[in-house]
Amino acid sequence: MKSNFTFIDLFAGCGGLSEGFYKQKFKPLAHVEQDYYSCESLKKRMEHYGFNDLKNTVIRKDIKDKEIISILKKTIKNKKIDVILGGPPCQSFSSLGRAKDKNGMKNDPRNYLFENYEKILNYFTPSIFLFENVTGLLTAKFNNKKVVDVIK
Repeated sequence: MKSNFTFIDLFAGCGGLSEGFYKQKFKPLAHVEQDYYSCESLKKRMEHYGFNDLKNTVIRKDIKDKEIISILKKTIKNKKIDVILGGPPCQSFSSLGRAKDKNGMKNDPRNYLFENYEKILNYFTPSIFLFENVTGLLTAKFNNKKVVDVIK
């Protein structure tokens, strides 16, 4: 059975979140990941699921790149996006990460990567989005304001 549903995976890593969507026959339109080896692993996973012709959808870029929306537009080519999924790096929100850092991860630049997710989400306005992170996100704070409230 072939699905007509499409998705974009942000912070794709080696495809952990994409895996379930591949299994349900969703068509990947783009994957954004900055790590070379993760991108190569992701391409192998795509090959395993028969997406050989779509390996060019793996975009090896930092999501903070000022051209990321233009690059995504060029890759997607005006196709309808049903789902945007992604899990911004969670180390700065995790209880362990905060416990190990003398400043409680307050100065970690990864704290604000959700803003890039939000920018892409607001630009493309998919039908559904999936934002995966750690439990610690619910208790993490910026300037005495809960991060989850900032995200909302």
